[in-house]
Amino acid sequence: MTTSLQEQFLKDKNKLLALTTRYSSAFNDPSNQDKIEQIRENLESETFRLVVLGQFKRGKSTLINALLGKRILPADVIPVTAIVTEIAYGPKHEAQVYFYEGAPLNIDPERLPEFVTEEDNPKNIKKVDKVKLTCPAAFLSHGVILVDTPGIGSIHEHNTRLTQEYIPNADAVVFVFSADPPLTEQEKAFIELIQPHVPKIFFVLNKKDYLDKKSLHRVLAFNTHILENMLPDASPSILAVSALQGLTFLEDNAQKSEDSGIPVLKENLEGFLARERGVYLLRANTDRLSELCVANQNLIRMEQQARNLSREELQTSLERFKQYIKDLSGRETRLQFLLEEIQKRLMAAFDQRRNSFVRQTALTLQKHLFTHIEKIKHGAKTKLRKALEEELNNKMVDFFEPFRLEEEGLIRKQYQDELRALNAEVSEIVNETYRFSAQLLGLHDSTNLPQEDWKLQSMFSYKTWEPEVTLDILENRALTLLPRPLFIIRQKQILKRLALQKLEQQSGRLRADLLYRFQDSNRHFLFEFQQTIQRIQNNISRLIEHLLEEKRSGMERLVQEEQAAQEKLQALSEIIEDIEAIKKGWSIL
Repeated sequence: MTTSLQEQFLKDKNKLLALTTRYSSAFNDPSNQDKIEQIRENLESETFRLVVLGQFKRGKSTLINALLGKRILPADVIPVTAIVTEIAYGPKHEAQVYFYEGAPLNIDPERLPEFVTEEDNPKNIKKVDKVKLTCPAAFLSHGVILVDTPGIGSIHEHNTRLTQEYIPNADAVVFVFSADPPLTEQEKAFIELIQPHVPKIFFVLNKKDYLDKKSLHRVLAFNTHILENMLPDASPSILAVSALQGLTFLEDNAQKSEDSGIPVLKENLEGFLARERGVYLLRANTDRLSELCVANQNLIRMEQQARNLSREELQTSLERFKQYIKDLSGRETRLQFLLEEIQKRLMAAFDQRRNSFVRQTALTLQKHLFTHIEKIKHGAKTKLRKALEEELNNKMVDFFEPFRLEEEGLIRKQYQDELRALNAEVSEIVNETYRFSAQLLGLHDSTNLPQEDWKLQSMFSYKTWEPEVTLDILENRALTLLPRPLFIIRQKQILKRLALQKLEQQSGRLRADLLYRFQDSNRHFLFEFQQTIQRIQNNISRLIEHLLEEKRSGMERLVQEEQAAQEKLQALSEIIEDIEAIKKGWSIL
């Protein structure tokens, strides 16, 4: 079933690509060529980012190796992965290392452990941002990008940060936990954190070969019950696998490979790719191509009707149309004002939430740090300062990251909700322009014209937040010369100040990024509106000028153009019919 679904997706995607070629071949349509190229690019370069998450030592890297059918990533009994690693399809197995600064480095894949493992790159002393691999694995051949991440809850706290920061990039998540032990409190907390921010989570219980069938059934039932209570609206299910068994027996023992659960997991992932990502991709781009065809039909029908007008009537229509377009500048100014008001309103609401978060969290953070300092206050002063610095860094991330993720989801939704009203207004402006054009050219029954649906989606997104790891808590080494009681008091004063300062600093960075994204998204919205109106203006103006040229050329030219118009309408009808057949096949999914 899943294989045929994936095959049907690829078949229909290729059909749609062929239809764009038919459209381009049948019509010399320079004004819409960029839209055709965009549809083709959407279909050809579609990617699906599948992020593998989980606590350390749950077998994430081994699971990825099993899905790929070869040992691409290093794996060991100790926490290994320290760096986010992206794996995409490529004809050869290649590796490229990206650093926080400087140019990427091409390396032999055999050297991968030097950059991605905790043993060879402790605490990421080599300043690696991420690693990109290519691999000729069938599982990746349809645009899947597999992402290996450091384990949450690792003793290496920076790993947890890297994993959390990558969440917003995920199209789907494979969350890996073990048959032994069951779901931990830390895993449950992490699932609750990411669940609102990713479209789909696949829950995978690894190392099922550690248990007999009865025990495995009991563990699955226990963990499923936990997930159902945590995620009552998600209907979570768990797939049990043995990644190591699947990898070991993949090539030489098909039955044992099947028993590993890896083939079933791959089938589920590929099915999701075809159903969810594939359906969206096909529906969105069939709609785009259909809209171009309908717009061309309208123009051709207007052209046919307008051939009955005299040269004087056509010239008058052209002048009236140009004045109408000029008058639209007032509508554009109104849209700009409304976008600015949306920005001000949502920023004001964010500032209230931000200020409340900083006040409340500063108190909680200070309380935690004071408790922590009491626990370790008898240690060496130098080590104590270092421990406090690490604790403040780690807790800053623990407190701030959920706030950032929550704000990202909330503000994106609010902005999209606000844009819906503006989208409706822009749709009406666009369709008014079409109706006015049609009436100018004698097509008075313009109520039958298909309406153009403005479908601009929010461009709003955050840049990845980068935590600061240097807190200058060691601002005065002379403090170590103070008597211990005074030293502890002074450290508490510093911690109290830094807790508030760092929360304000990070929330300020978030605010600045938020403001930039609003401004960028608003500019994009206005640019698309201007481009749409310009496209209509160019089409109608060219149409009228073309008709004026026909009139000057005589009756024979008019007859030829009418015959060509009928042929174009027939070609458009056939393309639209084929588009509707593709849409119908996926409408039930």
